[in-house]
Amino acid sequence: MGEGLGSSLFMNIPIGRKRIYYGWDSPFEVDLDHHGFFIGKTGTGKSTVLEGLCVRAIRMGLPMCIIDPHGSLADGIAGKIPRWRQNDVIWFDPADPEKVLGLNLLEGQNPDLRLDQLLSILANFYGSTSWLGRADYVSRNLGMAVMRTVPNVTVIHITRAFVDDDYRHSLSARVTDEFNLQFFKKYDETWDKRQREEAAASPLNKFDILNKPVLRDIVGQPRGINFGEIMAGRKILICRFAKGQIGGEVAAVLGALVTAGILFAALEREVTKDTPTFGVVIDEFHNLTRGVAHEHLLSETRKYRISLTMADQTIEQLPEGAEAGIFGNVSNLIVGKVGATDARRLAAELGIPEPLTLQRLSPHYWYGRTTSDPILFEADGPIKKFGDEAWRSTLIRRSRSNYGQPRQQIEAKLQKFLRRL
Repeated sequence: MGEGLGSSLFMNIPIGRKRIYYGWDSPFEVDLDHHGFFIGKTGTGKSTVLEGLCVRAIRMGLPMCIIDPHGSLADGIAGKIPRWRQNDVIWFDPADPEKVLGLNLLEGQNPDLRLDQLLSILANFYGSTSWLGRADYVSRNLGMAVMRTVPNVTVIHITRAFVDDDYRHSLSARVTDEFNLQFFKKYDETWDKRQREEAAASPLNKFDILNKPVLRDIVGQPRGINFGEIMAGRKILICRFAKGQIGGEVAAVLGALVTAGILFAALEREVTKDTPTFGVVIDEFHNLTRGVAHEHLLSETRKYRISLTMADQTIEQLPEGAEAGIFGNVSNLIVGKVGATDARRLAAELGIPEPLTLQRLSPHYWYGRTTSDPILFEADGPIKKFGDEAWRSTLIRRSRSNYGQPRQQIEAKLQKFLRRL
């Protein structure tokens, strides 16, 4: 059923009905072979549209990643996945008390770039101005030493290097890079204890969020989600990062780590004419991609047959620099009811003469622009479930068994490693 999925013919996904003459009798389709941006206030039916897009793409056999910061989108999709794709599902729910997936951004090619990305996420999360000078100098050099000397490295090794003198000395004894050695000579031999504590205080404060048990059990695993294998194997990664259960900060960090992992996998991907597009759907895009260079993300992933479908409520929410990257790269622009300020910007982008039109849209009515002129369409209603609630539970249980690790065992290993602190 996956035959021919590299062709753009299979990328057209219907999400509504557009008016032709006197009725709503023609499907409105988005081209999942290109980036898309969905924007609309709360209550416009955005979640229903995204769910329909994802379910139809999954039923067509496409590989996907869905990042949901609420849980309802992920839950809705899981109940509508057909049985022939049950072995493709990877269910990533950090709130699961028994099973946990690993996510190690430091695993893979280009270790220096991966370290840079991790530090960028943490710096951006707390405000980049708070991570300057010595803080960046210390974090980068300790991280480089760990990644060059420790097998199966995780972020937990880096945090330990800040506070465990014996562990740090063991690292410096194995370092061969002259610049790195000069850092250790200054840090351990020239600086006194007070200077070291002051230099480490700011980075440790940023790394501290990764020490929350719900995150530590994920990022502390040396092996975990392999985004390259997910793309090549045409899998479905469903990230249920429900803020109400794991907290907004944890959801934001995980979203950024997943997005960065997809970007690295994209850069390492071998693309042929038969390579299927890997669709990535991110709700609350502004909050789940902090610290990731948005223009780079949008321009680079497209070259490697990865399409991003982003959703947000307002343009103002977008991170600095993201607006230009989005409107400069998306082909699918889907606009529901918005406020006056956004209406002016979006009307100009769509080519609609009257911004008030976008302010007066009823729920489930949208203006869409793909490769042609913008057109009004009515979104399709919710798709019927493939099975019942028991089927959804079976699907999740199968994924947990195939990919999850016992949380108790992971926590015990981490506690053993950290026991000397």
